[in-house]
Amino acid sequence: MLIYKDSTGEHDSISVRRNRWYDHKNMRGGYPLKFMQEFYGMNFRIAMKELLHGEEPELGRKRNAEQAQDMEKEKEENAVKNEANPSKDKMEKSKFILPEKDSNMKRVFAYLLKTRFLDKDVVKSFVEQKILYQEKEHGNVVFVGTDKDGVAKSACKKSTAEQTKSFRMTVAGSDCRYGFCWRGDSNKLYVFEAAIDLMSFITWRNDEWKADSFLALDGLSPKPLLQFLEDQKNIYEIFLCLDHDEAGIEACDKLKDILIEKGYEAEKVKREYPLYKDWNEQLKAEHGEVPILPQSHPKKTAYHVAVKKLGIMNTNTESQYMKWRKQEYEKPGFSFYL
Repeated sequence: MLIYKDSTGEHDSISVRRNRWYDHKNMRGGYPLKFMQEFYGMNFRIAMKELLHGEEPELGRKRNAEQAQDMEKEKEENAVKNEANPSKDKMEKSKFILPEKDSNMKRVFAYLLKTRFLDKDVVKSFVEQKILYQEKEHGNVVFVGTDKDGVAKSACKKSTAEQTKSFRMTVAGSDCRYGFCWRGDSNKLYVFEAAIDLMSFITWRNDEWKADSFLALDGLSPKPLLQFLEDQKNIYEIFLCLDHDEAGIEACDKLKDILIEKGYEAEKVKREYPLYKDWNEQLKAEHGEVPILPQSHPKKTAYHVAVKKLGIMNTNTESQYMKWRKQEYEKPGFSFYL
């Protein structure tokens, strides 16, 4: 995992595999060239030159001592000026402001009910809590993250247009410790990667769900989960309902380790697997659409195969390996195993 910072805080949602990367929080990825452009602000020419030769100064490789001193001095002077006269732009940039609400919810309801197959009563429940609404400017659906007092702390916008490429963006100034959630009175918490997965699971359960708690991480960071548990001391049983793919499997293991370190009992931290890639794909399958299939973790699959082979080999006392092991054990005794 790679850690990076943006206007919403610090994130560890980037996976790197060989020469490819993927940002689970913002649902985008690609190859090294795009990475240099996205995270270092380079244009095509400079990014290509840096990858080929590693000679561009943008990454700070050729900054001499004199330049560094001048920059440090300028930084200190600017800091003093900003403290004395904080600019209006800087103050506004760091301030969290929810997108303006539209006068109706037509596009959002059409998208969530017809495209995503969510239950109407489930959607209305979140609308009534004022944590789900339609943005006025572009008609996007807005998912709001709140603290224990119901105060909006973060927000994520997602496109409702079917024909265009999927758009998803965290609102500037959002506090990444607070995710889209439902706070119930029971001791059960269900954790998801995204808000639509959360509502898809509730729709799929089709029961009296409001007593339980539900949380969307808006990615794979543990911060929203840890903050939620800090606020909700009644939580005793945690269900990790992340995507059934390589990243989701790794994140579940990571979250379980963190929770056990925090004092939660291992048997009370459980994994809930969707039948397909995620919970909304499961709803799509039930409505006759072709879903994205679940993805196994290659290393875990290889591990189970190896363990199975070792088990078979060790049960066969006539194998050459077992005969050799018995002979070696008879020579040095127990130290052979050590």
